[in-house]
Amino acid sequence: MGIKFRSWNEKEQKFYYFMDGKYYLDSWFRIQCGNTIDFDWKNAEQSTGNYDKNNNEIFENDIIIVGKYTTKDFTYTMKKHKWEWIVEQHNCGHSGIGSGYWGNDFEVIGNIHENKELLDV
Repeated sequence: MGIKFRSWNEKEQKFYYFMDGKYYLDSWFRIQCGNTIDFDWKNAEQSTGNYDKNNNEIFENDIIIVGKYTTKDFTYTMKKHKWEWIVEQHNCGHSGIGSGYWGNDFEVIGNIHENKELLDV
């Protein structure tokens, strides 16, 4: 499998996906999308290639908590910085945990498009 991307379609309030030269409607890459116009490359978000403790794929701009260290009142957003993935802490405005930290502690609890309220801490 190649690198996966997703793009939020604001009008339809859903994600479209791209992988291996094809556009899809769901994250399991089963249903091919006939209309590639729905995928907006300006807003494309890349998969990190990693999964959280519930086996959910982690994408750029996913909102996560990190095991015993955080709660839903203390969230991070996955960001790409140069060549590595970092998590941006929301309640103090700086980046923490770098690309070397990948354990079973990450849990995706939403994303910046569908769950903006999780960032209002």
